[in-house]
Amino acid sequence: MKIIRSKKDKQNPCVQISIKMLDDSNISLKTKGFIAYCLSKTDDWTFYVEQLALVLKEKKSAIYSAIQEAISNGYCIKHQPRDDKGRVISFEYIISDSKEELQRFRDELKI
Repeated sequence: MKIIRSKKDKQNPCVQISIKMLDDSNISLKTKGFIAYCLSKTDDWTFYVEQLALVLKEKKSAIYSAIQEAISNGYCIKHQPRDDKGRVISFEYIISDSKEELQRFRDELKI
């Protein structure tokens, strides 16, 4: 197979993704694509499953499945910040292409 890469410049920005994650045989192509898509967005990007389902042309159940697979394999954390009374304020997913970096982040937050 021949590989032709796109030109990397201001008009065609590229994303750097860990080859370690892409070579991880424990996660499916669907989950690798989900992680890669999320990492192509800005750090403060908020995603909604309904929106992802439309953009990625998948059912919501497939998106939830990819999220769960990413969580199960250490590439995603479901974080639930709480108020001073211990009530869940909201929840957020934290996604990374590095299990090690995500674990470091988890340790810092003590979650």
